[in-house]
Amino acid sequence: MRDRLSTEQLAKFKRGHDVGILAQKLFPGGVDLSPESPLKYDKAIQQTAKHIKKKTPVIFEAAFQYNGVLAALDILVFKENGWYAYEVKSSLSISHTFLLDASLQYYVIRNSGVELKEFNIIYVNESYVKNDNLELSLLFNIENVTTQVRNNEEFVNSKVEIFKKVVSGYKEPDIDIGEHCDIPYTCDYKGYCWNKIPAKGSVFSLDKLSKKERFELYKYSLVKINSIPDSYPLSNEVRFQINLYKKKKIWNDDLKFAQFISRVKYPVCIIHIAVNNPAIPLFPGNRPYQQLPFAAGILYQKSENDKPKYSYFIDEPINDPTFHCLEFLTEHSTGSKSIIVFSDIKEWSCFDCIHTISDKKEILNNIKEKTINLYEPFTNLYHYNPKIGFDYKIENIIKSISENGLSRTIIKNDTELSDAYAQLRTDTDIFRISEIKANIEDYIKVATDYDYQILKYLESKLE
Repeated sequence: MRDRLSTEQLAKFKRGHDVGILAQKLFPGGVDLSPESPLKYDKAIQQTAKHIKKKTPVIFEAAFQYNGVLAALDILVFKENGWYAYEVKSSLSISHTFLLDASLQYYVIRNSGVELKEFNIIYVNESYVKNDNLELSLLFNIENVTTQVRNNEEFVNSKVEIFKKVVSGYKEPDIDIGEHCDIPYTCDYKGYCWNKIPAKGSVFSLDKLSKKERFELYKYSLVKINSIPDSYPLSNEVRFQINLYKKKKIWNDDLKFAQFISRVKYPVCIIHIAVNNPAIPLFPGNRPYQQLPFAAGILYQKSENDKPKYSYFIDEPINDPTFHCLEFLTEHSTGSKSIIVFSDIKEWSCFDCIHTISDKKEILNNIKEKTINLYEPFTNLYHYNPKIGFDYKIENIIKSISENGLSRTIIKNDTELSDAYAQLRTDTDIFRISEIKANIEDYIKVATDYDYQILKYLESKLE
């Protein structure tokens, strides 16, 4: 019943773990009570009680249990006047969800017999700029949230009793799907609860509908697009999208689609960039979560019928790759009149850090002026293909337009690609390093070719 953890979720967990381990260095000399597995927390609870009795100065992964609820705390510190709790987050701010998490931890810890002087949340300082060495006292912000968590104690107690009844029950909760399925995080059982929603043709595939509007339709049992009556009040944009779906034909907005294609001037460069955005800055001058363009593929095509020429770049993970990547793009796009990308995020945001450098800024602006994003005609409905539908992920588009379908690569998605780059920084086996680099290159080459296929597809649909 429970969904498998996605690559993205696993990456978030690893990031949180890594940031947590680094934050421990703020309090050196601690005793680590991490259990060997989640099934062995009983031992961690016992060990925590012993170290609290001994007033051990610093405890990592202290474990507590009260009223059937288990809570683990990242860092517990004993000072002259009592115990101080620290929970580490890898984010750049403290969310309401984090405060609720901390409130539950405070509730369990206090009621298990440990009186906390303070409860603090440690999180990443978005303004921090790395020098030659990491300065942990500047990298992390520490915020006292004791008042907030104490104020939530009655609320937490009531929710604990509710959830205990849910867990102990023999029947699953009689709660229908809704916006809560993704708040604050996507539920582990979403796949199970949503299996009644058609994979294609449901109102949830209409990207012009707001989430609220989708669930209003669902509430009235209008799950399939074809079931929406013409009299149902919807915006013109949504009604237009519905009509496109019902016609089940390839369609172009003749004027806007022609204008878009006319912007493509040869020679063209099709560019695909791989980006890593580590929570902890890697190189001097970097900020937390700064995007690092570490690899790129370019297909240069002189004219519409010429064979494209492929070039590839990957930087060694010992230097900031930003400038090297920009130099590569500049060198291999010189002479091109159009630069083609396919992206659902802001193009070239990975180079935002160089805007203050005048000569580099001019080069980047020149690239931006020539950039054409192939995502635009799909999301703006200049072009519609019923095989593609309203799912504009590149894998879905390629499966829909290519006779050969998707290519097989060892690396499956951008998250795995970013993880592979991170491995290059830590791996010392030269054969393993060579293998990782080859896998990255294969993925980039395929991804660049996908962008090229989409360009050729769109050009072919101009009537």
